[in-house]
Parts: sequence; C-alpha cells; structure tokens
Amino acid sequence: MQKMIGQPGILKKVNAHMIKQIITVHGPISKPEIAKLTKLSLPTVNKIVEVLVQEDQIVAAGLEGSSSGRKAQLYKINANQGYVAAIYVKDNFYICGISTFTGEIIERNTYVFDEKQAISRFEDLLRVIDLLTEKIGRDKLKAIGIGVPGAVDVNDTVYSIPTIPEWESFPMREEIEKRYEIPVFVENDINLTTVGYFNAGLEGRGENMMYIYLGQGIGAGLIIHKKLYKGMSNFAGELSYMVVDGFDSNTPHEWRSKGLLERQLDQAGRNRDKVANIIFKMCMNVVSIVNPECIVLTGALANEEIVRSVEKALSDSLHQWNMPQLVYLQNPDPYSIQGIVSMCFSHIDSQIQLVNRQGI
Repeated sequence: MQKMIGQPGILKKVNAHMIKQIITVHGPISKPEIAKLTKLSLPTVNKIVEVLVQEDQIVAAGLEGSSSGRKAQLYKINANQGYVAAIYVKDNFYICGISTFTGEIIERNTYVFDEKQAISRFEDLLRVIDLLTEKIGRDKLKAIGIGVPGAVDVNDTVYSIPTIPEWESFPMREEIEKRYEIPVFVENDINLTTVGYFNAGLEGRGENMMYIYLGQGIGAGLIIHKKLYKGMSNFAGELSYMVVDGFDSNTPHEWRSKGLLERQLDQAGRNRDKVANIIFKMCMNVVSIVNPECIVLTGALANEEIVRSVEKALSDSLHQWNMPQLVYLQNPDPYSIQGIVSMCFSHIDSQIQLVNRQGI
C-alpha cells in the first residue's frame, strides 16, 4: 500500500470520503454540521461539497428548518448516481438484486440456470449480469458483487466448489472485469449471508457473531468487532474440520477432504439427539474461543427444536453472562443480497481508507 502522509491528492480523497460517509449517515445535513462532525474547516467542507455536487454524488435536499435567520442548504447522497448488481449463485439458480448507492435494494429477481441454452455455467452467469444491466443501463452500473458456493482465496480465485466444478481455480473476478470494465467483487456465500444478517438481522445488538450453516456441508461466517474475520488464508469458519471427539492423529489425511465434524453429522443422520449433541459441542467450542453475543444456525440439519435443545444445553453449561443468543434462521436468502451489497460498498470505500481493510 502506498504511503499516504504528505500526499495532498490522497488526503483530499480521504476527506471527500469522510464527508460522503457523514452525509450518508446523517443526511440531509448542512455544511456547518458536516464541518462540526468531521472537524474539517468550513472552507474545506465548502470546496469538497461543491465538487461532490458537480459529480452528482450528492444533491441538495431543501433548506434547514430554522424559524429565523438565514437557512442553510441541506445535502443528501444522490441515490441514483449509480447502481450495484448483486448475484447470489445457488446450485441451479441465481438470487439477484439491484441496489442504489444508499444501499436501498430497489429490485429483486430470481433466474434459473438455463442448462439447455448455456454453453457453460460461466456464460450463463454473464447472461444474468446482462439481464440486470439492461434494467438500469450499462453506464449506470458501477459495481458487480457475486456470492459463490465455494471458497475464494486472497487472489479472488474460486476453489473448493463441488456443486460447480467448472469454476474450480477459476479467476472469476478478473474475467468479469475484462468484460464490463467496472469493479467486480467475489466472496464466499456463507460469509456474505453472515454480513447481511449482521447488518440487517442483528441490527446493532452486538459486535461479535457466528453464522453457522448446517446442510450440504458445514460452513460458518465470523464477525469480530463488527467486521468479517477470514483468517490468514480465508480458512476461518471451516467448522467441518473442528475436532469434537474421535480424532485419530495417526491418520490425519483421512479428514483432509471432508472434516471430522461433517463426517460425524453425516453418521448421526436423522437422530435428533445425536445431531443436537454434536451441534452443542461445536457451539461450546465457538463460545469458548470467540465468545460472541449471537450464534445463528441455519440449514437442513437445523430446526427450531434442535436449536432450542442446543440452547438449553449451553445454558446448563455456561454462566449466564457468557451465554450467547441462539437464533434459528429458517430462510437466510433475504440476507444474502444485503451482504453482497455491503461487500461492494466496503471494498469501494476501502480504496481510499488510510489503512487496508481485510474482509468486509
């Protein structure tokens, strides 16, 4: 990362970003109020606001409602300056959304994988992006976010994606950016739903959360201090490799392709008590390591009865002040698009942050 101290151009971008963030959160807002919140001088705020207006990033929003004296002009984010396309890839369909620059999702659609017409699954993904682009216009599309049912490494290459094997080791972001010439962001689907639920479901009731998917495989997303944590190699959250019991250290290679915990859940089958006991041990490990305010459980292996059984076992085993809220989420899909939109704006913002940000 370039050193930013002493670079006026970078500092101007940082100040402009800070002012946009203030307007996003507090708008409609006046220039004097912006100066007060940012601790920037009023002349600096005036210059930056003028530029943002000229660039259509913000718009006038009426006058301050003061009963006497000169009324100050208010400003708000221009929601229609551009749009973000969000695509959540499932096994044979896509959950899609279009968001304004204020984060409002103005349209949601579901498209089925056109197996008969598509040359490849990637070509079909491009078809879906084109359909979304047609709705808003190519010049208005400013970013594309994609959630995939597999892992994404630090170079944005997709791997460990058994449901779409043709995408294994595929540089998806690079290929899509070549076609559309706008920023493209790719992330694991579980991580994105984690972010979406944390922002829209948890609604500020905590800073730490674990989202656990128990279905076709096991996966988890981890929020620490309001930020997605992915670990050194993006391996954080791979709970299927968690050891609860029965691990033989003499044959570790047996668990490399499919983790021990996932194997044990497969063996438990439909035995509710066995499944609940395994999930309880998993949650105890999570609490002892992360100590989150909330654990969200979803997927085919989780239901309200099992989650409440796990909750009781945790409550019997933990002091009250260490006990997290346990949430059973029957349908996580509505949070997936919200998570993709959050990812896009986070990465766009991070381009002018003073320090690099990892995760979302």
